[in-house]
Amino acid sequence: MFQPAGSRGTVQVSVRFAPRRRGQTAGEAQPSEATVLEVRSAVAVDTVMTVSCQPSGVPMNRPLPRTIAAVTAVLGVVSLLTAALYFTTIPENPPGDGFAAGLTGLFVILCLVIGVLTLAEAGLLVLLAQFRDPTERTRQLLSIGAAAGSCSVVLLVVPMLIAQVVGGLPPAVLTSGSGIGLLLVPVGIGCSGIGAVLHLVDEFRTENRA
Repeated sequence: MFQPAGSRGTVQVSVRFAPRRRGQTAGEAQPSEATVLEVRSAVAVDTVMTVSCQPSGVPMNRPLPRTIAAVTAVLGVVSLLTAALYFTTIPENPPGDGFAAGLTGLFVILCLVIGVLTLAEAGLLVLLAQFRDPTERTRQLLSIGAAAGSCSVVLLVVPMLIAQVVGGLPPAVLTSGSGIGLLLVPVGIGCSGIGAVLHLVDEFRTENRA
């Protein structure tokens, strides 16, 4: 409570914070559950002004899960197409001991695995984030898993695809991010898997409480 200069009354300002329900996102919050600011003036007439605003703990520019899932799905398709492209370069009767053809075959298998996993991570993110209303923690884990899968495709598959299309790239460019790309594959699987498990646990607890 304070008294403005040059006035005979007092002004009382109070701020109330209403907690958000478990599993409720920022877009689903009702105005009554947002931050409420009340200003009461005792100069002449008791006047109440209520302002609803978004809680400060919610980021304003958070990327939508649908956008992350769309980019991840596109990169998953790119990985599968790269596997098909390299598969056509394997000769039926490879010259020499077939070592080069064997390496190409291993790369084709790697692209297939990464492509399938990336599409699965994108589908899981869309399924849970858009239709099952997960908690913010689960949504973040699913988004991180999909983003890690996307980055693994960018670091492992895209340079090889460019090399096949343009006729070759320097070895330093092809191998610069391969280690990080391989590391991101289990990171994406782990984050998406943990997010799915946490969502199942949250649903189980909600059903028991009901």
